[in-house]
Amino acid sequence: MQDAFTRFLERGQAATRSTSPAEAVAAELSNLIASGWQAPDPRYRTLQPGLPYGSYLLHLSPEGDFCVVQDVFAPGQLTGIHHHRTWGAVGTLEGCERNSRYAVAPDMRDAPRFLDSHLLSAGDVTTVGDGELDFHEVECASEVPSISLHVYGADIGRLERIMWDPDRQAYRSFTSGYSNQAVGLPLP
Repeated sequence: MQDAFTRFLERGQAATRSTSPAEAVAAELSNLIASGWQAPDPRYRTLQPGLPYGSYLLHLSPEGDFCVVQDVFAPGQLTGIHHHRTWGAVGTLEGCERNSRYAVAPDMRDAPRFLDSHLLSAGDVTTVGDGELDFHEVECASEVPSISLHVYGADIGRLERIMWDPDRQAYRSFTSGYSNQAVGLPLP
């Protein structure tokens, strides 16, 4: 099974040089998920202790322009409305996730406005935009934790991004980080 992941990394990295990297990488991600691949260490499938989610870095290219992350969300867990600042492809391995998109005004003075949402079940793959105004929110929409693979064109855990803070009714910067060390896994 690791051979499938190694092939995916090689093909996925090559796909980043296409004119539409998110779509090209999404096609390679679909192939990996269809192969039945699972992370070899069961700790990648756990929630981070003390938090309702886990976000594990599986691969980071030496240039920092291609990373693979496995996210685990508890039932009902919401990410909050955020953007990525880089292209991305996301594939659901287990459970079900609701991906909701939002419109954000260029001046970022008003609250995000809901556009639409769709459910991603095991085997489904979608893309996320790289624009400063491409905001979305992910929710675990199943009664069991959802597990998904995320591929980005940057080191997403260290990239400063923006999210909507509903308590302050304002946008704020954040850096998501990774859960690897919290469960005893090294960062690649």
